[in-house]
Amino acid sequence: VLPLPPSPLDDLLAVRPTVQLRGRIETEAVLASQSRASQAAIGDLQNGYGFRRVRLGAQGTVGDAASWVSEVELAGGTVRLRDVFVGLDAVPGVRQVRVGHFREPYSLEGKTSSNFITFLERSPVNVLAPARNWGVCGFWWPDDERVLASVGAFRDGTSSGGQSVGDGDNWAYTARLTGLPVYDPDGAVFRLVHVGGAVSQRVPPNGVITFVPRTASNLLTVEDNPGSPFLPSVDIPANGYQLYNLQAAGVYGPVSVQGEWS
Repeated sequence: VLPLPPSPLDDLLAVRPTVQLRGRIETEAVLASQSRASQAAIGDLQNGYGFRRVRLGAQGTVGDAASWVSEVELAGGTVRLRDVFVGLDAVPGVRQVRVGHFREPYSLEGKTSSNFITFLERSPVNVLAPARNWGVCGFWWPDDERVLASVGAFRDGTSSGGQSVGDGDNWAYTARLTGLPVYDPDGAVFRLVHVGGAVSQRVPPNGVITFVPRTASNLLTVEDNPGSPFLPSVDIPANGYQLYNLQAAGVYGPVSVQGEWS
């Protein structure tokens, strides 16, 4: 029996697109109990109930050549872009080249999805980590996926609405290298050790570096939640600056520890 010759339909099936819905809903509540002294100092804190994260999106592939993600945040009644990018998966020499609006490859906690962080909020040190910006980034990993290297160029200062407007040279160049010297998902006890580091060379928008720690709860108003006195907003005039990061984490069964230095 002679094999049938290749059909144009085979090529179409090889690049058939796929689409999968994605998203998350996370709620929170604040129940305040105060002494008279506390009420006199900061006012009467109100109880609150609301949504911390309400995200809706989709992801998909186009054969083995490309993948994509598009996700928006709806919590608080304001639409904000989150991950919106296209991944080119057939570029020689790398596993993926990502183009669009996404998190820079920098910190451990910043790169961990909110689906998997330990608490509802990330730690205060996350204010030093670059967030989502417009950019292009290359990713490489071996077949066993025990090492991940990434390097990219990003437009620093992209707004939560996905806008980066201006003639300023506020570009950032970020690189990260991480590894799993211990990874045992199939043993009697799940074990994992993560180590890594990152560096970023940046030009701040308008010549000013700005670190603005966010409040610990979105349900408390600005007047009720003045923020920690140990985390003031910081503005530093500069033509450029560098960020450095070391990170490590360990998991042994239900116990996990992690830390990082920036």
